[in-house]
Amino acid sequence: MAKTVLVVDDVSELREELAFCLEDEGYRVFLAANGVEALNVLEQQEEVSIMITDILMPKMDGMELCEEVRKKRPGVKIAAISGGGKVSEENHNLVGSYLRKAQRKGADVILEKPFALDDLLKVL
Repeated sequence: MAKTVLVVDDVSELREELAFCLEDEGYRVFLAANGVEALNVLEQQEEVSIMITDILMPKMDGMELCEEVRKKRPGVKIAAISGGGKVSEENHNLVGSYLRKAQRKGADVILEKPFALDDLLKVL
């Protein structure tokens, strides 16, 4: 049976692209635009074993989401991703700070956007 992944990102194009690539690799994929939607999916879909979440999102950000998932579904593996809203040299350190904080909040793996699909597949 294929592993089930929840992709959480407020950028619809990225969500759809990740879903397409992951489904092509044999994963079953659910999508959410923010942390609130993600928690709803996790309540309804017990088979989700991996969550890929952006950090900066409206309604509930990825750090809050990591904390909530650790409390409610501790067995779910979490990959936190972030580009800091805009990839630039100035915010590179800020992105690293977000990702390290997400790891302290419960993320198993962190990836900075943009990342190669092969890098994501290795951590999954």
